Amino acid sequence: MKKRLIIFSLFILNLSYGQDIHFSQGLIDRMYLNPSLIGQINENDYRISLLRKSQWNSVSIPFTTFTTSFENKDIFKGLNLGLQFINDKAGDSKLTLNQINIALSKNISIFKVNQLSIGAMIGMAQKHLDFTSLFFEEE
Repeated sequence: MKKRLIIFSLFILNLSYGQDIHFSQGLIDRMYLNPSLIGQINENDYRISLLRKSQWNSVSIPFTTFTTSFENKDIFKGLNLGLQFINDKAGDSKLTLNQINIALSKNISIFKVNQLSIGAMIGMAQKHLDFTSLFFEEE
């Protein structure tokens, strides 16, 4: 049974895809981690997040990622709304990703003690690559 579970787990991991942007702190941006976390705010009705990450400074041009998100709790009958903008630039070619996401989540109380949250996110993305900064050798 253990052998089958390990093989099944490896098969599922092979089919899954990692995050597209070069953002190593995905756990900090709650909306990017899991859309159902939107609206899980204890004291306030709004949350604004600004994150900036620069990594791989040893390469010629480091990867930089900027993301901002806005959450609003209980906009309509327990629905929570989230908006997010991501800008990611990578390497000499300035591979740029601009992404806008909209997410909704719903909190459902279970037995007055537990809470279930369901969320979904949809977005649009644009990628751009600057070939003028790249050099190709011809034979």
